Amino acid sequence: MQRGSILHILYTWTVILLGVFLLASFAGELDLDLGREILVMAFLWLIAEGLTVSLPHGQLSAGWAVALTLFLTYGLPAVAWTGGAVTLLGQRLFGHGEPWRATLFNAGQCVCAFWLANEVYHYVGRVTGGEAALGALPVLAFTGSYYLVNHLLVFLYLLPRRRYYPRVLWREALKWDALTYLFALPLGCLMFLLWKAMALWAAALLFIPALTLQFVLRLYIALMLTNRELIALYHVARRLGESVSLEKTLDFILEAVRRVVPYRTGVIYVWSDDRRAFVPAAVNSPFARQIRENLFGPGEGFIGWVVETREPEIVYDTREDPRFKGEAGFITAERSLVVIPLVTENEVLGLFLLGARWPHAFSERSLSLLTIVGGQAAVAIENTRLFSQIEYLAQTDPVTGVLNRRYFLLRFQAECERASEKDEPLAVILADIDDFGRFNEVYGPLVGDAALREVARVLRNFLRGYDLLARYGGDEFAALLPGAAETVAYETAERLRSAVERHLFGVEGVAEPLRVRISLGVAVFPSDSGSLTGVIQKASRALKEAVGRGGNTVVLAAGVKGVGYFR
Repeated sequence: MQRGSILHILYTWTVILLGVFLLASFAGELDLDLGREILVMAFLWLIAEGLTVSLPHGQLSAGWAVALTLFLTYGLPAVAWTGGAVTLLGQRLFGHGEPWRATLFNAGQCVCAFWLANEVYHYVGRVTGGEAALGALPVLAFTGSYYLVNHLLVFLYLLPRRRYYPRVLWREALKWDALTYLFALPLGCLMFLLWKAMALWAAALLFIPALTLQFVLRLYIALMLTNRELIALYHVARRLGESVSLEKTLDFILEAVRRVVPYRTGVIYVWSDDRRAFVPAAVNSPFARQIRENLFGPGEGFIGWVVETREPEIVYDTREDPRFKGEAGFITAERSLVVIPLVTENEVLGLFLLGARWPHAFSERSLSLLTIVGGQAAVAIENTRLFSQIEYLAQTDPVTGVLNRRYFLLRFQAECERASEKDEPLAVILADIDDFGRFNEVYGPLVGDAALREVARVLRNFLRGYDLLARYGGDEFAALLPGAAETVAYETAERLRSAVERHLFGVEGVAEPLRVRISLGVAVFPSDSGSLTGVIQKASRALKEAVGRGGNTVVLAAGVKGVGYFR
């Protein structure tokens, strides 16, 4: 277990046990004869918890008005016991399956915050002399100190997970909660005065408008969050129109989603034809290394099952879902999951997955939003695939599958500039199939195309991984060798000539295996010429010389070891 996790557990249980200790010490001071009044106030407080306004960064409630009324009327023991009980009961009734440890922590920190706020209240009251007469400063000090201590304790509890929830803005949480306390503070004072002057029912009636306002605020926050979702969708759609790589687009989608749907793990998988599996193209998770090392195919585990069904799935609690029995990997560390296949008309292009540490972290609303975002991600993947196909067709020769002449010359120019900057040589080899016209006459153009493909395959196999090969003309090939001087270029050309000469290939309809031979001309930049055109001309002249010598030979534009030299 990591050191940070141990410290977090120790902190959590320290707060819980301190809260239990404080409640035990207050137990003797509770007046059980006031049980009916305290139960009524606890009921109002519990209703306020049930109407809690949920925000991405926390929850808002008018319960502080009840807490302040109880404190001013019956003191610390009553408010501490009631607050702890309401927090415990409210989060189990109205929560979303939070772990018991989190619920106990919230109850414990509530009791601790009341105790510290009480100390500040009495200290300010003694200094100002306003405690007994509902002085403004002691009440403000009590509210302010509870507010600060409460947020500090919660902040420390959430600290280990904050880097996985960047949209949880602490400043915004402080602002909204402060507005709630500013509203509840005078309301609590009025409820206290009405209770003292009239009866408990008067204070309870005054609290009803507060609950109404809280309900209206809840609707407003829902509209605000909807607006955030629309903004996030707009930014994702706009990003799709920009010329950026697929990886950057998918990373942006994960970041945009996090602003409206908090998660700990976010992954977008893309199908790879080469690896015959779904590969993580964008990952945002503490388990990133494990996720990138593990691929999956259709039908493999729960995620593979979702691919086969092609339907979005939401998992509220992986520990309770029978489909996760026997599962392994990072998804077993997440309590909640949303898995959305990225589907086009005929195939699954990828998979969009979000995971959270807590159960019930995602709702049907989240699923609807993420399905829309998943559709946009599918568009991005499909556009990238189409662009790659178009780019491939624009760069390659349709018969042989190697580069075409146009793209080869573009790369040649770029390699010449790079070689000039680094002061390195750059060799070009032109190869021509000997007597290819006669070969076509004898065997026909289809066999001729097969011969071109075989020659291209042999040449490719005997070149380095970073060398370039292109079909330069009808039966002519060109190879570009970065960093190769005359000797290396000549040896490479001779190796290519020998490999083609030895190679036999069979063709349907032809009884005997066929064989072809090639002639090669070699020139080197910048020793033979300092320009692209000049190097091509020198290589062409060398190739012409090789053909003139009867073919199946190599000629350099500059003499090496007695090989023909001319200008």
